Amino acid sequence: MTLGAKVTGSCRGTAMSEARSLGLARVVDYQQLNVDSIKHQFDVVFDTAGTLSIKEGRALLKPGGVVLDISPSP
Repeated sequence: MTLGAKVTGSCRGTAMSEARSLGLARVVDYQQLNVDSIKHQFDVVFDTAGTLSIKEGRALLKPGGVVLDISPSP
């Protein structure tokens, strides 16, 4: 349940159908991800893979948004 949230997820291209079946509003192929194409669209970014740079993560956020990185680096 998303409680009104519009959830976007990323996964490998071969898993996109399965991801959509889970109820995601939008799914992007992380191997083809162009951060510029989805800039400033999110209130919260969960970087569960720990692959986004700080700059990339912040670029995805709306003003006041938050990046949660499970594998932060210095």
